[in-house]
Amino acid sequence: MIKRGYYIFFLIVSFLLFTDSLYAQEIPEKADTSFFLAKKKGWIGRFGQSISTTPPDEAPKKVVNPFLKYKGKIIRSIETVRIGFEYEIDDTNHLKENFGIRVTKIFHKSTTDKVIQRNLFFKEGDP
Repeated sequence: MIKRGYYIFFLIVSFLLFTDSLYAQEIPEKADTSFFLAKKKGWIGRFGQSISTTPPDEAPKKVVNPFLKYKGKIIRSIETVRIGFEYEIDDTNHLKENFGIRVTKIFHKSTTDKVIQRNLFFKEGDP
């Protein structure tokens, strides 16, 4: 029982003595913005320089919205084109055929045009 009391007393005293350093982290005097691996020598330094971000030297370029030329135009019709799993979206001439595509064709249910048009954010006649 006495050993337990000494143990608890030792824990309380050590807690009171060492808690002042646990309140917060110290702020470094000089904030360095470069990546620490970029300062190393050899291949590690080259790797650090390749993944570190540095502000670009060139001025930002204005990005033009490619759809501005259609502003104010009226949507006359909406046409849906069905593309199967075997076609790529970018190149419909390229045809793929493998086991995964055959399985997805078996279990896939075709979506009707009415469902697609109901889920669009625009409809025919909108400006």
